[in-house]
Amino acid sequence: MDSEHDNEYPDWRDRYIHGELTPEEIRAIEQESEFKEVRAVLEAGRTLKAPAYSEHDAWEQFKRLRRRPESRIEALKKRRVTLLFTGLAVLVIATLSIWWYQGRDRVYSTGPGQTDQVTLPDGTRVTLHISSTLTWEPDRWRRRGRIAGFSGQAYFERPRNQPLELQHSNGSVVLARSRADIRVRDSYFAVTTFEGQAVAITRDTQLVVHTGTFARWDGYRWTKYPITKSWSAPPWLAGNTVIEDLPLGEVIREIERLYRVSIDLNADPDRSFSGSFPNYDLQEAITILEDRADLRADYFAGNFIVLDSLPEEG
Repeated sequence: MDSEHDNEYPDWRDRYIHGELTPEEIRAIEQESEFKEVRAVLEAGRTLKAPAYSEHDAWEQFKRLRRRPESRIEALKKRRVTLLFTGLAVLVIATLSIWWYQGRDRVYSTGPGQTDQVTLPDGTRVTLHISSTLTWEPDRWRRRGRIAGFSGQAYFERPRNQPLELQHSNGSVVLARSRADIRVRDSYFAVTTFEGQAVAITRDTQLVVHTGTFARWDGYRWTKYPITKSWSAPPWLAGNTVIEDLPLGEVIREIERLYRVSIDLNADPDRSFSGSFPNYDLQEAITILEDRADLRADYFAGNFIVLDSLPEEG
């Protein structure tokens, strides 16, 4: 289903990504700032590299530090207080270094009703939404570049130009000096860019999502349109979930994650739904869903809800 807003954007970005612009067309726009940003982000996403690192060399260097001449140790003994603090500092640094080089995965997860804030080693600030996971492996981060795994939904604030690649079950997203909300759910994912540019990548396509744009991949094609101009950050940070043109079945699964309930939908799951509801008031959320989608809710024990279509009038 194509969005009615798709034609509001010129198509040179998608044509440039797929190599369809002629040399004359490129020369005509290559001095434009937006063209330079798109080209820089694409080139960065294709050249993710990290400096070479050798765990063996690091360990050998550490052992050499421990075999320094005794004369230096004797000199340090003359200043016992300094030696004490120096020894403690070396011990702490050595312990942290060994722990770091072990390459254990860093995993951050939120459950139903929980959010969390994480800062990656390069300064990227991440706010995890409900039922989401962010993971990165130190060894892989150093060897291959800034790469993290992600599922669920999160808001990323990236202050640097170097690319950060977020890999997920449906592809990946490359961010560089940008602010973006990313949602990965089952067979689809969506990117909303509030500042800068993001490159959303699937198995067969790449899409530049520029400032003020929502883009969604449904497993087959992209849909995109402008976000509300008053938004400077995702509404869910303020406690409200906003749904734009999603199938009703996906909306139900989102509500199940938010409120830890089980819902049986006896209605067409492919019907389109748009609306908003609070993250922490199940009763109000279901009431809004009933009104906007012509449904009737019945509540049962064990946080179980049945939603039936209202009978057609006449």
